Amino acid sequence: MNDPHDRIERETVLRAPRSRVWKMIVDPVQFGLWLNVRFPFTSFSPGQVAVGVCTVPEFSDLRWEMVVDRIEPEHHFSYFWHPFAVDKNVDYSGEEKTLVTFTLEELDGGKATRLTVVESGFSKVPLARRAKAYEMNGKGWAIVVGSIEASVHA
Repeated sequence: MNDPHDRIERETVLRAPRSRVWKMIVDPVQFGLWLNVRFPFTSFSPGQVAVGVCTVPEFSDLRWEMVVDRIEPEHHFSYFWHPFAVDKNVDYSGEEKTLVTFTLEELDGGKATRLTVVESGFSKVPLARRAKAYEMNGKGWAIVVGSIEASVHA
């Protein structure tokens, strides 16, 4: 049986070519702008443990970490991370991670792009924090997709 709370999915159609949307997702500076993370490097690569610092005032200076999974240029970018890992006093390293996937599909002869963002694997998050992680990331991905839309359409 599929758990309806194991996965968050957000989708939008952007009035921009896929190459432009792709750059916003795989360029660490642009990625960091809409996800509120500052990275000390200029590119992502599969297998990379990408560590940055959260720039949201409420979580100021929080260590932000992901493991890059796959990069298929202009189509697929995915990474693993610990969802809603915001307590500086908790060691999340022993927990399972969720998988975040960005998929891009060219539309309208290249004039538009469908962006689908999926975070899956919440059933592996410890029960004590699963519901909160799902709730907060559900809200967070709505904000992130809105930020990407605003940036692309600016």
